[in-house]
Amino acid sequence: MQMLAGWRKLLSKRLFMTFFAVALIAGCGSSDDDYKIIKDEKMGSIKRTVEIELIERVDEKRLREIATNVYEKGFERTFIGYRVKGENRPTYWATTHYNPNLEVKILAKSLPDKEAMETDFDQGSVLGSWTVHYGFEYIVTFVEVDGKININSKFADGSSSNYTAIIEVINGQQRYYTESSKDHGEYYVISESGDLEMWSPNGNYYTAKRKGI
Repeated sequence: MQMLAGWRKLLSKRLFMTFFAVALIAGCGSSDDDYKIIKDEKMGSIKRTVEIELIERVDEKRLREIATNVYEKGFERTFIGYRVKGENRPTYWATTHYNPNLEVKILAKSLPDKEAMETDFDQGSVLGSWTVHYGFEYIVTFVEVDGKININSKFADGSSSNYTAIIEVINGQQRYYTESSKDHGEYYVISESGDLEMWSPNGNYYTAKRKGI
């Protein structure tokens, strides 16, 4: 009987220690309670797109921590967009994209910053301009200069990118590539209605409406 009581005491002690360890681990994970993943889409090994809802706005340091937690190896690019619970925005509040290195951007800008997205092109002929709400907000403009088509993207923080388009006609469809997008089979198509379609090997994944010029 004395031996049985000893075993019961030892078992109770071990169960308590196990419960304590589990509780401690759960407590350490409480820092992740400020966000939840609401969408996670993967396109082979080429791209992963994640959408996260934050309980409240966080600082850049916390965004980097969340991005590190969410990131998975095996994808050439990972796009992570953040929405804030209770805020009704057509675009993400912030992004942490691995393209391929981590880039943190807080996109909630004031009106003057947003107006910086509007660009006047002194040289060339503007073929079309579109506002894109995919991952984050930016404006894409096609400009013809000296017989070539330049694809200009302007972002809310004032930064921009500019590429000379590689044009191919396949099955009657005129496709506009950049040098980097061609490697991934991604391209633009201007539809008959003037909208800008974005295509990948899996099909048309986004369409931006044409802006008035």
